[in-house]
Amino acid sequence: MTIEHVTLRPVGEDDLAVLDRFLTDHEVASSYQWFGWWDPGRWRREWAGNGLLGDDGGTLMVVRDDEGLGFVAFRKVRPARTVFYWNMGIGLVPAARGKGVGTEAQRQLVHYLFAHTPAERIEADTQVGNIAEQRAL
Repeated sequence: MTIEHVTLRPVGEDDLAVLDRFLTDHEVASSYQWFGWWDPGRWRREWAGNGLLGDDGGTLMVVRDDEGLGFVAFRKVRPARTVFYWNMGIGLVPAARGKGVGTEAQRQLVHYLFAHTPAERIEADTQVGNIAEQRAL
């Protein structure tokens, strides 16, 4: 798998099956994001409401050509009444991990958020043991 054709785009209805796997399959979610089975209809409800894009955050698909590889997400954090910054995260299907896809997808998300919002700060966090994500960031 190459990162040459990795892009971000809004989530379409056909993508919901890929996103659902992160809520129903512990191997897809990874040990760092598996919190047990819960609310399998979450993605579909949120997508029906706002297409997973809103003023306080959003989710974009990570794709290579037409293949859904996972998602990047961002949410608004308000440390003070008049200030905000973005916090971002990522989830990739196992076949896309360890190939530079996460680094490229997060790079594109940072560029997107700085280009299209007034934010002056973007942050991400990860678990201490998640060395792959630390490197990607």
